[in-house]
Amino acid sequence: MKINKLSLLALLGVFILNSCSNDDDNLEPLPEGDYTDGFFVTNEGMFEGRGTVSFISDDLQTSDIDVYSTVNPSESDLGQFVQSIFFDEDNAYVISNGSNYITVVDRYTFEYIGVIDSELSIPRYGEVVNGKAYVTNQGDFSTGADDYVVVIDLETLTVENTLIIGNKIDKLEEEDGLIYIQGSAFNDGNSINVLDPTSNSITTTYTTEGSLNSFDIEDGFIYALTRKDVEGTDPLEKVAYLEKIDLATGNRSTQIVFSQATSVAKNLTIEDDTIYYMIGTSVYKIALSTSEEPLQDLLTFSGNLAYGFDVEDDRIFIAQGTFDSDSFVEIYSTNGSLLKNITVGLGPNGFYFN
Repeated sequence: MKINKLSLLALLGVFILNSCSNDDDNLEPLPEGDYTDGFFVTNEGMFEGRGTVSFISDDLQTSDIDVYSTVNPSESDLGQFVQSIFFDEDNAYVISNGSNYITVVDRYTFEYIGVIDSELSIPRYGEVVNGKAYVTNQGDFSTGADDYVVVIDLETLTVENTLIIGNKIDKLEEEDGLIYIQGSAFNDGNSINVLDPTSNSITTTYTTEGSLNSFDIEDGFIYALTRKDVEGTDPLEKVAYLEKIDLATGNRSTQIVFSQATSVAKNLTIEDDTIYYMIGTSVYKIALSTSEEPLQDLLTFSGNLAYGFDVEDDRIFIAQGTFDSDSFVEIYSTNGSLLKNITVGLGPNGFYFN
């Protein structure tokens, strides 16, 4: 049987249309919402006021200084001292540790969903693992003996378990299904506790030589910024260290001893095999494998000491915190060039990327 050219073209057209239709059907739709592509900035607010969350688009062209009030004008505010945000697939959880509650919103529209307001005492940071939220609580700020982690059922927004850690705790990080909890608060403490969410128990504790400021995990190692007293000085000076801990063996080594004895390195974060940290109003970066501190800083910013710091997608984010007027954040390229200065709320302290 012969098929003429017109018939053949028609058949090919149907085949192509069906193929395109099938490909489109397999594409996963992007989340819908005004806040899909960008990042949030948490703002603590004043002592007698409320905290806020600002939003900045990824292209740095649009921003909203108080996104929660924009979307939810009839709901209660976010409370006192907005500390941090954590996410699951669909929602954002805004921790307000002055009011001891967590406000739940849609992470893409920021529409109010609910609130978690029981069994929290100065909540600080959270992570979601296997559908449960793990949130650190600092209790009464004393010895740390009462610091604990709550386990929250995200279906019912209720606390289902309370885990006493036994030392001061603060930030936490999920890595390969385990939760690494910073065993220090405000440079007081020198441990990293490993929580197994399958048993809700601490399975390992790593100890740093100096008091722990911040840490990150990369390629099977913990990299920690610590500080120690310098023996033989009166009054005692502090010296900063970059320590490295092998997760498999627990072996600890000192990678760098910083030369500026009186300065304090802080806010360690790792991005693309590069360590970034701050000293005063300067940002430094070093290759992950180096054992020598950099000879000069990457950039120096003017104004107040940075209260929030992060590195993401080849950009450096610095929050300039004041508590008596609206503050601002600065975004730099990773070569140190200033990209943008954007106004946010009072006391910005962190960045959370959507």
